[in-house]
Amino acid sequence: KVELYWSPAVSYCVDEVQKEIIIRKLGSKLNADGQLRVVCEEARGQLANKTLALEKFYKLIASCFIVQKRRTSTKATYTSVVKRLTTKTIRKTTKINRKRPDTTEE
Repeated sequence: KVELYWSPAVSYCVDEVQKEIIIRKLGSKLNADGQLRVVCEEARGQLANKTLALEKFYKLIASCFIVQKRRTSTKATYTSVVKRLTTKTIRKTTKINRKRPDTTEE
């Protein structure tokens, strides 16, 4: 088993802007002291666990700096609108047919 601890707040390898991004994105993974803890016990040997823990650590840090594309809103297609409206009318008629017949007519 290998445990890797890294404190982004006091690290010299990243600048202040990157520290803020890392702390904001990995805030739930940081402990009370502000340290990131990566544990690996998948392999039988310590050296293999150490390399796996480093890979996991690098992937975590790299995932902080991936910028997601903004979603562009699109208009609903004509067929989807028609399909939605027809299912609404079908549902409406089935609910109307479930009602009791009106007996007040003479």
